[in-house]
Amino acid sequence: MHHLDFSRSTRVLWLLEEIGIEYKVVPHFREPGFRAPASLRAVHDLGKAPVIEDDGLTIAESAVILEYLDARYAHGRFSPAAQIDRLRHAEALHFAENALASPLMTNLYGHLTGGLVGTFAAIVARDVEAALGHVERMATGRYFIGDELTLADIQLAYPLELASYLGFLPEYPKAEAYLARLYRRDALSRAIAVGGPMRSPL
Repeated sequence: MHHLDFSRSTRVLWLLEEIGIEYKVVPHFREPGFRAPASLRAVHDLGKAPVIEDDGLTIAESAVILEYLDARYAHGRFSPAAQIDRLRHAEALHFAENALASPLMTNLYGHLTGGLVGTFAAIVARDVEAALGHVERMATGRYFIGDELTLADIQLAYPLELASYLGFLPEYPKAEAYLARLYRRDALSRAIAVGGPMRSPL
């Protein structure tokens, strides 16, 4: 398991801890400018984390890694069984990185480089509001889909932590409470103990 500090790769550590299998962490550390190090490009062309190596396979992209680990080592325990729930689950896996994380990351880049302005700032703000509004409407149960933890929850934690860092979550109390519930998972606590927090304290 190739882990980059302050990154999405905490997701994979979390799932590995939930499953309870042995794994080896290869740590990578950010360079000045919050860039991923060149060492990751030697592992996978994208030069990003997470990446896993397992049984001769090298796999990138966190959603794909989560689905692979769940199928191979947890017998699908973290994926819903009912067809309608499986569709909602697949939607949530893609939503987390596309509709939710994308405008939040753009907002973060603006935050780090002096701020977004004008029409572009308004577009990003609209997209953030739409995405977090969706989480607010969905986060009414214990977890995002029903009463059991799924891969969708593990995938959603990082962008919600980013939303918290950027100061958005107080406007979305159900989403904020949902993130707090995720942090109460013992396996997430163990993952953070292994790999450090999901986001930089900066």
